[in-house]
Amino acid sequence: MRFALLFLAAAGLLGLVSPAVAGTIRDSRYYADGGGYSIDMQRPDDRAFRLDKETSNGDGVITQFIFSPGATFWNLTANRTIEWLKLSQPIAPEQNDRAAQDLVDGYLTARYPDVKYTMLARRKSRTDDGRLYYVFEAKGRIADNDMNWQFCVLPFDTAIALVVQATNARPGQLGGDTFEEAPFLRWATSIRPGS
Repeated sequence: MRFALLFLAAAGLLGLVSPAVAGTIRDSRYYADGGGYSIDMQRPDDRAFRLDKETSNGDGVITQFIFSPGATFWNLTANRTIEWLKLSQPIAPEQNDRAAQDLVDGYLTARYPDVKYTMLARRKSRTDDGRLYYVFEAKGRIADNDMNWQFCVLPFDTAIALVVQATNARPGQLGGDTFEEAPFLRWATSIRPGS
């Protein structure tokens, strides 16, 4: 329940807080002006997404990137969103699984109130340096568009990160692996606290 409330507070950032000045890119990393995190922007797959908007308040930062060429190719839409939610204390390890699932469910129902979706995959893993992360995949239908979502949830001591890629493209539709899991996960797991 606590994580559902955290998500609702974060969702409020989308409509209630004016966009912050765009973050900066230094040393091939995006640094959120709202503070809290940085993420890798060095690979071509990542640079194909450009900053759309960033909102922040004392509870966290939400940053949205849109796929730059996508708007003109075959009516494709694709975006990546980072929701960096500050925590007053670390999540107890036994609550990590539930917190990750709550954030994903909360994202879908808050952003797409009428969506009907199917969860295709859920798993947890660790990065090469031992960082715990969760991966979820879902598909659904919004209006007349089939949508696909990939989620990566990463708990940190003072925050939890929800990194999302949403698209109506099929994997490989743009002639590459832009919407397959490996490039997205490589990007999502490069997120680091601090700015």
